[in-house]
Amino acid sequence: MQKYYLSVSGDGDVTSNPIARENLALSLGEMTDEQFAAQGYQPVLNNPPTLTEGQRCQINGWIKNGDGDYEWNYEVIDLDQNYLTNLHIRHQRDILLNDTDWSMLPDSPLSADDKAAYETYRQALRDLPSVYPEVKSPDDVTWPTAPWAYEEAAIPEEESDSEEESDPE
Repeated sequence: MQKYYLSVSGDGDVTSNPIARENLALSLGEMTDEQFAAQGYQPVLNNPPTLTEGQRCQINGWIKNGDGDYEWNYEVIDLDQNYLTNLHIRHQRDILLNDTDWSMLPDSPLSADDKAAYETYRQALRDLPSVYPEVKSPDDVTWPTAPWAYEEAAIPEEESDSEEESDPE
């Protein structure tokens, strides 16, 4: 995160919104924190909280800490399971279902076997929220393989040089 400063009057009152270092340097010139402090600008310290899976944080302004320094005021937000399921499963799942809607139309060009493969795939997509009821991260989800996905071919092993080559004569 970019460094920010607050303009602070001689009696300690903050007289500005946070100003990005880049913008402050444009108007006052490139300076060190000590030189900015001499001009009445104090840095806003960045001490973000440690988050666990299922948490986010947002900045709600700044505060003056016990040491007399200014720092960002972070609010930790615990995300509920419905939000996490929407975030990590439903949003992507709905896109994939939408992308395969054509396969279920009566005039779809698919063979009966291919159409059955799409039906199975789409049902697996619809089942994901119940398969992963406690999802906390996108890494928790194993997505079904799409019917159009290519299977990875096995890479043939190279013949070793130790085998004797047969003489065609």
